[in-house]
Amino acid sequence: VDVIKKKGFVVACGEGAVCVVSAKPEGKREMPGFELVNGHYVKIGDVFSAGNSC
Repeated sequence: VDVIKKKGFVVACGEGAVCVVSAKPEGKREMPGFELVNGHYVKIGDVFSAGNSC
């Protein structure tokens, strides 16, 4: 995970990267990506695992 100020955060993938500009943490409202970082839901260096979250 890396951060783009006032935009969101970038997640490296197997062949590239994805910029997350918004997401909805469980039990919370949808938030811009940079708020997820500011609110400590996501930290630089976090590693996500594959799973069935949808």
